[in-house]
Amino acid sequence: ETTGVNNVAIGLDALKLQVAAASGNTAVGAFAGDAVTTGIGNTLVGLNAGGALTTGSSNVAVGSSALLTETTSISNTAIGKDALKLQVAGAGSNTAVGTTAGDALTTGASNTLVGVDAGGALTQGNTNTAVGVNALLTETTGVDNVAVGKDALKLQVAAASGNTAVGTYAGDAVTTGIANTLIGLNAGGALTTGASNTAVGSGALLTENTGVNNVAIGIDALKLQVAAASGNTAVGAFSGDAITTGVGNTLMGLNSGGALTTGANNTAVGASALLTETTSVNNVAIGSGALQVLLNGAGGNVAVGKDAGNAL
Repeated sequence: ETTGVNNVAIGLDALKLQVAAASGNTAVGAFAGDAVTTGIGNTLVGLNAGGALTTGSSNVAVGSSALLTETTSISNTAIGKDALKLQVAGAGSNTAVGTTAGDALTTGASNTLVGVDAGGALTQGNTNTAVGVNALLTETTGVDNVAVGKDALKLQVAAASGNTAVGTYAGDAVTTGIANTLIGLNAGGALTTGASNTAVGSGALLTENTGVNNVAIGIDALKLQVAAASGNTAVGAFSGDAITTGVGNTLMGLNSGGALTTGANNTAVGASALLTETTSVNNVAIGSGALQVLLNGAGGNVAVGKDAGNAL
């Protein structure tokens, strides 16, 4: 360097090749930034940190071999040993914080990966967020996923996209399922290929694996649903928590439809509405306690009002 300003180089060969009035670079560590030529505003701390950067600018690499192979990209942050180690080809705006976080990323951009091994297999995936140990661990090319919590979306693969999992073990079995929203401890914990499901609450939609278009909001809502059951909506603590293969049910309120197992196309709105029915179909119970004692009914009952139909 001949005319540059505000540079700091500490360590064997740090900023060794910098030229052309490049300024504002900080390199601390043996061989840190030793390939930088005209890049500016980089902060590189650790053995070989930012070791291949040439014209890349505004990057932060802290840790041995962090951001090791990137040459021309901008606005990356890699903190931790081997973080963003393999990034190349001008991929930009990635943030990886944690030992080996994003260490397989090559051309993916705009990813945020925080935690040991977070996004550990991502290569070309874009705009993913993984926060937590092993979050989004096995996905390679997926986009627009959010995994927050230990093991969230841990097994997702094959360019699955648009999943949001927030909570320890949330969606931790998802493989190729897409567009699921899973929030809470173990929410959607068995989903594999199921798609377009929403589970909010600890244990919500816990055992379903391949179903689609289900909504479970509340602790243990649709907890036991299995076998690709689809189109159920349960809102309220323990609502629909016994459903196994029933489909097309709409249950809203504490314990609504609480005993339904294989019953289908029922509507229950209100606390304990349609509480004891198990297998009946096409019932409508609106009101707290409506059709509360119906059991093994023929189906097609309509009861509107508090405790309506409780003589059936």
